[in-house]
Formats: sequence, C-alpha cells, structure tokens
Amino acid sequence: MDLYIDPVSGVPIYRQIAGQIRQQIRDGRLPPGTRLPPVRELAATLTVNPNTVARAYRELESSGLLDTLQGSGTFVRENVTADLPEPELNALLPYIDRLLEAARLQSISPERVMQLLKDRLAGRQEE
Repeated sequence: MDLYIDPVSGVPIYRQIAGQIRQQIRDGRLPPGTRLPPVRELAATLTVNPNTVARAYRELESSGLLDTLQGSGTFVRENVTADLPEPELNALLPYIDRLLEAARLQSISPERVMQLLKDRLAGRQEE
C-alpha cells in the first residue's frame, strides 16, 4: 500500500490517509479481503500518530469499506462496491433532496431538473 502525506495541504492527515485508501480500493489496488497494515505499523511508516491512522480506519469502516476483526486485523470488506459515495458526496445529498422537493412543489419534472443541471454544468444559463 503506497500512501503519501502532504503536511501543508490543509486537508487533515486522517482524511488524506482515508482518501488514498478509498481510492486504492476503488482502483482495485486493494481488492476485497486485503489485510491492511496494523495501525501502529502504518503510523510508523507515515511518521504520524497512531490515533490518526486509527481515525482513518474508523472512517473507512463506518463507510462500509473496511472490517476490523479483533486480534486478526483490518481488511477490505468482501462485499465492497467501488461506487460507494465518498463522505464529501454524502454532504451534498441534503441539498439534492431540497432541490428535488422544490422542483416537485413547482411541478418541474425530474428530466427538466436534470437538463437544468447539465446546462449549468456546461456554463449555460436558463433564459
């Protein structure tokens, strides 16, 4: 497992670790069943506090990507899917829900909402 920590990025170190592990799982570099290094070992390798690595592992476990088995280690979950949303995407879900509810109240079809979003993303504005 190859991880890089950027101490000046502004992103908390545990999030950098979790993000890189998440990406390696999605890319298939960490297939289901892969045993991750123990917390203390990875912390020593990255020269970070073990609590930082433990926090990253906990975040990934709560996201459904890892399983920790007491006395055996931490593993990539067997039934993991590559399309699990990242926490940053989960943060957008309430806004999407509000957009859809507002559109429904104004009798705007989901197809029309999608077209408006595509137009906005393309840099065009509704006239």
